[in-house]
Amino acid sequence: MDTEDVLLRSGFRSSIAEHPYHKISSLQLTQFFYNILELDISPSLGLDIGQHIRLADKSALGHAQLSAQTMRHVMALGQKYMPMLMPLVRWDMKINQKTIQLHYSTSIPNDFSLSQDSDGLQTLERFLIEIILSMHINQACLVSEELCPRLLEVPYSKTEKQPHYSSMYQGDIAYGHDAYRLSFPMDIFDQTLPNYDQHMVDLIEQHCIKMRESLNQEMNTLDEVEYHLNARLGHFPGLEQIAAKMDISPRALRRRLQQSGSSYQQLLQHSKHQLALDLLGNSELSITQISTLCGFSETRNFSSSFKRWQSCSPQTYRHQHKT
Repeated sequence: MDTEDVLLRSGFRSSIAEHPYHKISSLQLTQFFYNILELDISPSLGLDIGQHIRLADKSALGHAQLSAQTMRHVMALGQKYMPMLMPLVRWDMKINQKTIQLHYSTSIPNDFSLSQDSDGLQTLERFLIEIILSMHINQACLVSEELCPRLLEVPYSKTEKQPHYSSMYQGDIAYGHDAYRLSFPMDIFDQTLPNYDQHMVDLIEQHCIKMRESLNQEMNTLDEVEYHLNARLGHFPGLEQIAAKMDISPRALRRRLQQSGSSYQQLLQHSKHQLALDLLGNSELSITQISTLCGFSETRNFSSSFKRWQSCSPQTYRHQHKT
């Protein structure tokens, strides 16, 4: 699997792995997952990914869930804090007589949905939901075998090409429904779990709250402008567009940038420079393709700018730094 294929059009750079707490947009994350699907790796990829996510892999949230009182509490914590880790899938808990059902849905950005065909979107939605679905089944079993859901409902017929649910789910499957649902018996869903520790839950949840507040804090002006410039690979919104996204006037944005010792043009050039370095060092794209992605209509203009940034040609830099 080539890194550039997975990161294509997402605005991610290969260096993102060096910054695990780097803030990314839902649009970037959606494009990243869509790129993975386009590689056509496996129809069961979503299930496989979810099955290998342990509670401990979810940082503070996972440890809070390990200490939760009931499975209902585990899921409630997930609803509350999981959007920090996976904002593209949501689930609601609905009580139906003696059963609790988890209803799954996706939250794919409109900017992405409008640019894709319906089949591609349907495949993406299935993939995203199956990650969380498989994770829920697997984690319930890890806590207690008795907590496995009793019924899985899926929105396609039994004759369709299906993922291998039998590898991770032993309960009944009902086909042809309008959505994905997991059903748990009420008494099992609300029984006290063996590792319940309310004091531990309270301590860890305070940490989760601080993490969520930190992610929701307004970025400073320079960070926010850079964020919008890097949100989509090869797309550099103008100052007026960024100001509109920030809900301020272009004049106010120019003033804020000036007060921070910078300008839109400086940040734009920095963004293009960093993108060029990343693509030259970590992709097989041609100089012409990189030039276009960096916003240049002529390759010679890109080469001239790159020499000004780096004191060498794009070809020389690639030869010296190609991974």
